[in-house]
Amino acid sequence: MTPLPLQRDVIYGPIKSKRLGLSLGINLLPTTQKVCSFDCIYCHYGKTNIKTLNPKDIQFPPTDLVLKRLEWYLKSDTEFHYITFSGNGEPLLYPNFDLIVKEIKKLRDQYRPKIPIALLSNSSAIIRDKKIETLKLIDLPIFKLDAGDEETFKEINRPVSEVKLAEIVNALKVIAQEIRITIQTVLLNGRIKNFAEEALKRWFSLIQEIKPSLIQIYSVDRPVAEENVKMLDDRTLLSKAEEIERKTKIRTVAYLPR
Repeated sequence: MTPLPLQRDVIYGPIKSKRLGLSLGINLLPTTQKVCSFDCIYCHYGKTNIKTLNPKDIQFPPTDLVLKRLEWYLKSDTEFHYITFSGNGEPLLYPNFDLIVKEIKKLRDQYRPKIPIALLSNSSAIIRDKKIETLKLIDLPIFKLDAGDEETFKEINRPVSEVKLAEIVNALKVIAQEIRITIQTVLLNGRIKNFAEEALKRWFSLIQEIKPSLIQIYSVDRPVAEENVKMLDDRTLLSKAEEIERKTKIRTVAYLPR
């Protein structure tokens, strides 16, 4: 299957999201190449072109352009339920992320104060800068955690070498003490089965350390980077959600394929 094309604009959608309804996406990454600190085997944008935690000599979209395009949507009659930082890679790699969040919140408060702001992050950039004050401005910060051990983490997310799972967990623990965070986890079948008993047990242990406010689980339902990645069936996904909530005592929501 062919992966989806990259987003070609700084603002895209609104797209129909299983979790967020109609989501107006903010793409802070280049529009011609995927820039990310991970190269996840299930990414529906395919392989990462530039894998880095320290982007240099990369032409990111100008802050003024992003704000101008977003203001147009906010003033229009376009319906959407969330404004979401996502796009062609990891949003927190954007050099002016702190500034742009403040400015976007001002625009949101001015034109559509009831629309929440969400963040979809792979959790890597927080090992160096937890950005807690900035994250407090985001209504729904969602962080990725797909594995409970370093080996599985490397197999699924294929991070840059300087990113370690233990550091991510420690950073998430600190953030979760300050704000309510959501953990998102993709459960995979095929060559790698991170929903299997032992793999999930190790993941449980990390969740108990982090103590998020909410857990979201789902499986792949679009073309992905690797052919041997398979989705979980609906019954298994729902069963795992019940098991996770029972064992962690944290509300867990399963999002089924479209």
